[in-house]
Amino acid sequence: MPPQLDVSVIIPCFNAHETLKRCIESVARQTCYPREIVIVDDGSNIPIVDLVETLRSLINVPINLLSQPNRGASAARNAALRSATGKYAAFLDADDIWLPEKLCIQYDLMEKHNLLLSGHGYAFDAACLTRKPQLTSVKAHPIRRARFIYGNPLFTPTVMVRRHEFSGFDERFRRVDDYKAWLENFQSGRYMMIEAVLAAGFKPPIGHSGLTGSIDTMHRAFIDVLDALLAERRISYAFYWLARAIEAVKLPIRRRVAKAK
Repeated sequence: MPPQLDVSVIIPCFNAHETLKRCIESVARQTCYPREIVIVDDGSNIPIVDLVETLRSLINVPINLLSQPNRGASAARNAALRSATGKYAAFLDADDIWLPEKLCIQYDLMEKHNLLLSGHGYAFDAACLTRKPQLTSVKAHPIRRARFIYGNPLFTPTVMVRRHEFSGFDERFRRVDDYKAWLENFQSGRYMMIEAVLAAGFKPPIGHSGLTGSIDTMHRAFIDVLDALLAERRISYAFYWLARAIEAVKLPIRRRVAKAK
């Protein structure tokens, strides 16, 4: 069995019967294993109890299954965070995968620099991945707060947090809740980005039918989150208006890209 790290893997799941096995297999291929996997069934139309029983044979790590009425990924992740026991929590979506060295690389960085949060690169098309990174060659750089003015630099399946210091996700929002959480928890010098692709998906970034599928809906959600952050005095007026201006430039570009697909 690979070395075990003090990490809880958190996976929200909604109608993901066709992808959850692939997701868990990517955890089973890790060069370092987590302490546990916490799956939250967010009101799937078909219960996943039997599927999870099958998945337990894939990896010698406890898999804890929680269930709740459909309340969105933010609520599911919060439920998993409350149940988790690891020093760190690593987020993974049920339709994504991790590359084999992800947990070892990220855990080592978190411990070495006393980080609150770290992220890394993400590939939208897993078929484009040609090789895994070498542990000795991976670099990382600090994430500045100003970077969030340009949008969300962190895809949720790339993020690991120090669990006891992370406040969780705002359950009022079903979209862009991750961006809000990263900003609310931000501490200068304790956020870093690993310069390697360690997670991947199987859908395009624009025009897909999932939560990120509706460009206009995501745009409105981003503005709503900015409004909430401003009202809560989490961001300044300068941050707010710069972020809105950049988003206004991005919106027609996204529409053109989606239309061309």
